[in-house]
Amino acid sequence: MGLPSVATDLAAFKAAGIEMLDEPLLFDPATTGFAPVVTRLISKDPDIVCLDTCYSDYVHRIAKQLFQQGFKGQSISCTADFYDQMIAKTSEEFMEGFVFQFPDFDEPALNGEKINFTGRNGFSEAFNARHPGQLGAELLGIGSALVGDWPVVVIESGKARIKNFRAIPD
Repeated sequence: MGLPSVATDLAAFKAAGIEMLDEPLLFDPATTGFAPVVTRLISKDPDIVCLDTCYSDYVHRIAKQLFQQGFKGQSISCTADFYDQMIAKTSEEFMEGFVFQFPDFDEPALNGEKINFTGRNGFSEAFNARHPGQLGAELLGIGSALVGDWPVVVIESGKARIKNFRAIPD
């Protein structure tokens, strides 16, 4: 299921002039120990590690291993669900600059004119009051979903912030 997403990332890297140091690393979904995976990922000393559309629990485990193995470069992932837990497993400093696509619903940038989801901050407050600690996985199969121009989200000082919106075809 993730192969189309890998192809999208590879095309984006090529368009941006980012050199791939190795072929994408596809691992068995039954993987539970990520130390060898991360060792292989960072064996050629990359500037960027892209986790593409790894499942959220894999992203947590890989980020923890990247931290433990001393990776200092840029991390990119489709998701960073419960990024506060990732910060707790690593550090705020390590997670600084982590790029992903799913902002918090209380993100101020979601109040912009181009956003066609009215009352999103109120929605966030009401949802979190009714369902503390939940992100809608039962309904959507994922933590949250935004459509249209995708947000480019970066963790800054322990908080996810939208830095830009980009259309994938562009």
